Formats: sequence, structure tokens, C-alpha cells
Amino acid sequence: MNIISENKVLAMLCYLMGVIGIILALLGSHESRYAGFHVRQALKFVVVEALLVIIAIIFAFTLLVPILCGIFALILVVVKIICFFSICSGKAAEPPIIRSFGFLK
Repeated sequence: MNIISENKVLAMLCYLMGVIGIILALLGSHESRYAGFHVRQALKFVVVEALLVIIAIIFAFTLLVPILCGIFALILVVVKIICFFSICSGKAAEPPIIRSFGFLK
């Protein structure tokens, strides 16, 4: 069995379960570069989602900002689904939107 097929489930947990999935993947990955890559990508999603919530709360008095945050959150869900299917096929490609954020290389 190769490294990718051994760690597919752990990589999937990162996107499906959020922070809990990231913790489980970190505990069970056994220094896998494949699982580590997906943990870093899922961490980027968590940070962006947290920022969206903070922005929506701060600007809750306006109508436009929470709506835009909701639309962006839906886009992130679609990108997470794309990431999930890329894991199913054994690929390790950076998601389109998250790629532009330079932290957690």
C-alpha cells in the first residue's frame, strides 16, 4: 500500500470535520507528507471561515457585508467539495481560492 492510499481517510477528515478532523489527521498521519499537505490546506479554510464570521459580526449592522460573507462561505463549501473529490482521486493540488493565501506553505 502506498502512502496516499493509507492516508486518504485522514485527509478527508480534514475537510469534512473541520478543526476536529484536523486534530485527528495530525494525530494519525504518522508524518505523512500527503496528509500534512491536506491538513495545511484545511487550516487555511478554517482561518478564512473564522475571518468571515468575525467580519460578518463586526459589520452586522449593514446588510451588504453579511450577505457577501455568506456568498463567500458558500463558495468555500464548493471548493471544499472539490478538494474532497481530489482526495478521492489521490491528488494533492492546492484549492483555487486558498492558493492565493501565502501562510502555511
